[in-house]
Amino acid sequence: MQKSFRTQQGVALIVGLLLLLAITLLAISSMRGTALQEKMAANLYDRELVFQLAEAGIRDAEAILEGAASVNALLALPGFYPVPVASNTERWLDPQTIWATSSMNLQQMGGGSPQYIVEYMGFSPSPPGCDRATTIPQNCLAETFRVTSRVNLTDRANVTIQTLYRR
Repeated sequence: MQKSFRTQQGVALIVGLLLLLAITLLAISSMRGTALQEKMAANLYDRELVFQLAEAGIRDAEAILEGAASVNALLALPGFYPVPVASNTERWLDPQTIWATSSMNLQQMGGGSPQYIVEYMGFSPSPPGCDRATTIPQNCLAETFRVTSRVNLTDRANVTIQTLYRR
């Protein structure tokens, strides 16, 4: 049973080339998926870092609130505003708003400094519901402030967070 090489048609070569093409396509698609996952992980890391920077801005504003003696003294500081008017644009959306820059040195973390504004919101019950009693307990109403912090970095994640602070 001798076979002659002249009678073969090259089917093995064609099958080998098709298998090589299939493996190449599988490898390319796997590399694309890996690259996409790497970009998603980097974006998540970047957003978390910028979020922590914005939280640092909140903490900086709260430290100023703790140390201030009166609301009038606070309103003289840059980035501190009186009670907002309901019919006006929210201050954090208004391009005319002047933001205070945090004094914290965070350049090594994200390449930027957080900015914040603090709005005096008047007196509100603390704890909530204490003003519904027949006799309102002493220290029921507390001065309330809305603190908004943002970090806007070029070509990076942008974060704006807000919290209420009572004292």
